[in-house]
Amino acid sequence: MTITGKLSATYESAVQAKALVDNTCRIEVIDSLWVCGGMLIPALRAAQAALQGARLKEIVTMVKDVISRVSGYIIFDTLEYLRKGGRIGKAEALLGSLLKLNPIITLKDGMVSPVARTRNRASAIDALVGLMEKIPRIEEMVIQHATTPDELELLADRLSHIYPKEKMLRSRINPVIGVHTGPRVLIAGGLAGK
Repeated sequence: MTITGKLSATYESAVQAKALVDNTCRIEVIDSLWVCGGMLIPALRAAQAALQGARLKEIVTMVKDVISRVSGYIIFDTLEYLRKGGRIGKAEALLGSLLKLNPIITLKDGMVSPVARTRNRASAIDALVGLMEKIPRIEEMVIQHATTPDELELLADRLSHIYPKEKMLRSRINPVIGVHTGPRVLIAGGLAGK
C-alpha cells in the first residue's frame, strides 16, 4: 500500500517493481489515496487480517473497503510549505500569509482538497474537532503531529467524547511529509463505521 499516487510516484514505482517479480511471488499494489494517518488505519487492518490467516485476495478487498471509509483532516499554521512543495500557488500562499489564515485540507480521491480557512490556531482546532464529529460511528481514530506532542494530547482530550482517548492511534509525521506541511501541523482521521 502506497501514498496516494496523485501526489507521489511511489505507487507507479511499486506497480513497475511488481511487474519485475510478478511470476515469482504474489504481490498486490494498492493506492491508499491518502498520506500519513489515512494510511495507518488500513495498514493495521491488513496486518491484523494477515495474522488471523486471511488470504491475500480477502485482505485486498477489505483494505479497499477500509480506504473508502477513511476521512482525514490536516491543519497548518502556514501555507508557505505547501507553496514550496508545489501544492498551491504563490498568490494563494501570499494571501494566506497576509490574512494569517490557518488552512484545513483533506484528500478527495487522492488529491488535496481545501476544507476551510480559519483565522487562528484555536479556530482551526475547533474546526478540526467539528469535522471529526461528523464521521459516523468511528471504528478507529488516528491523530498525528509534526512538532507539538503536547498539543496532540490536548486534541486527544477534545476528541475523547467521540472516541476513547486510550484507543486513539498516535504518531509523529515523518520528515518526508513534514517537508511539505511544515512544523505544527496536526492531523486527525477516522474510520467510519458501516
